[in-house]
Amino acid sequence: MKIKPTEDEIWGNIGYIKISQSRYKTLKCLSRENLMPTEISKKTRLTSAQVSVALKDMKKKRIVRCMNEDAAKVFWAWFGTQPRA
Repeated sequence: MKIKPTEDEIWGNIGYIKISQSRYKTLKCLSRENLMPTEISKKTRLTSAQVSVALKDMKKKRIVRCMNEDAAKVFWAWFGTQPRA
């Protein structure tokens, strides 16, 4: 069962993303397509450590999700994107 976020939670998440350049760039990149952290790093010119921390932080807040956590190379997606067939 999906729990719909409240308006306060939505605005809180927007502020949370905008105060961090690495979170903002990472999420902006993921809004276009599902990517691996190394691909995000190349497209955003952020270090792999910055991308990794941003992804972990946003995962805790359920803004992004890992598409295949058990795999050696993982894909990340923003909750707003639809999985591809």
